[in-house]
Amino acid sequence: MLEGERIVRQLLKRHCVLRFSNVYGNAYDIPDRVIPKFVRTAQAGGELVLEGGDQVIDFTHIDDTVSCIVKCMDMIDSKQINEETINILPGVENRITSIIDILRANGLNFTVRKNAARTYDVQRFVGDPSTRKRIFGNDDFISLEDGIVRMLRG
Repeated sequence: MLEGERIVRQLLKRHCVLRFSNVYGNAYDIPDRVIPKFVRTAQAGGELVLEGGDQVIDFTHIDDTVSCIVKCMDMIDSKQINEETINILPGVENRITSIIDILRANGLNFTVRKNAARTYDVQRFVGDPSTRKRIFGNDDFISLEDGIVRMLRG
């Protein structure tokens, strides 16, 4: 358990710990994270660098993340939540190479270089959305394809 979560549980009677996974989707993102970097590089016709290329990641669009934060705040305020820990993620396996496929399907021309996998990168993470669905409802999250298309449209 992370120390911050422990402190929240210790100090607050009513709380909701939200855990986020690979959030992407707006201009304020960290430029070196994989999706904004790939989108920006592809739009410029540059070279995308795959570090391994076999990674499977559970990406979450920023709009879905914000929606869940607001729902959580409303539910805490209305006393519908007392103590919860919720993974804010779709629970969907996305291959890192799917980003490349989506960018090419949207007419972008770029090259790809594949390096050996780095030892410190996460190779696979797909979270469990069951608590989120139980508490907030079974809302469909924005797919990786739709999220990247939104980024391309600005």
